[in-house]
Amino acid sequence: MSWKAHGEWCIRVHGQLLLYRVQGAWNAEGAKAYCSAASSAAEPLVHSPWAILGDLTEWQLATLDCQPYIRQISERARDFNCKLQCLIIGDNPLKGDLMRQTVPEDCQLHLPPDLDTALATLAEAGFEESARAVADCGLDELLGESPDAKGLSA
Repeated sequence: MSWKAHGEWCIRVHGQLLLYRVQGAWNAEGAKAYCSAASSAAEPLVHSPWAILGDLTEWQLATLDCQPYIRQISERARDFNCKLQCLIIGDNPLKGDLMRQTVPEDCQLHLPPDLDTALATLAEAGFEESARAVADCGLDELLGESPDAKGLSA
């Protein structure tokens, strides 16, 4: 049986950063579609060091069958020159627990509570110019108002 994809995302490349925002509740079909979109979006970055700045504050978590896709996209990023995954989790420790359990240990993962902390982490990791550009423009401005893809409701 095939399920409809659930979950929303927006992905953009800015400088040396892959920016994304995920929202809603996700299932495996949504995670699989997101991973395909993220891999395509990251293609221009893979020839030099890059980082991920992800906003998970509006993500309502995911079904357990999403974990292999999250692991796979993290491994792919690492294998293609991603030096840091900086994922803003807000004040939800459950999101942090899930990401720590799912993202492979050899992937450089940071889980800051807010954008300012995330940008400081990126700057310290050598992505100062890209972090400054995000600070100047704003993450919302760079990602836009509406999702690139929206999973269907049941």
